Amino acid sequence: MKLGGTEYRLSCVPSDAAAARAFLRANGEDDDEPLSFPTVIARRQGQIVGLLGTHPTREAVVIGRLVVDRSISRPIFLTIRLIEAYEEVLRRAGVQWYNGPVERS
Repeated sequence: MKLGGTEYRLSCVPSDAAAARAFLRANGEDDDEPLSFPTVIARRQGQIVGLLGTHPTREAVVIGRLVVDRSISRPIFLTIRLIEAYEEVLRRAGVQWYNGPVERS
């Protein structure tokens, strides 16, 4: 899915994983947790600006990390589009529900 200048897509090649880890480190996130299927990335001009991953568990699909580049001026729109792209991947995979924990900061 491409909206405006941002492309939202499933991370599916090894170079995506390497770029995603670099993106996480650049945004102050720990990159030790594995990136599980599905992980959706948002790119602008070839650079990752957002990522929504899945926490690996056998019991349910649980949203993992949601990280948006700190330089994005209005991150809510990018966040909404990441969630929409994630849900589309889940729908196509036959998933009917998922858990999304919310942390207080």
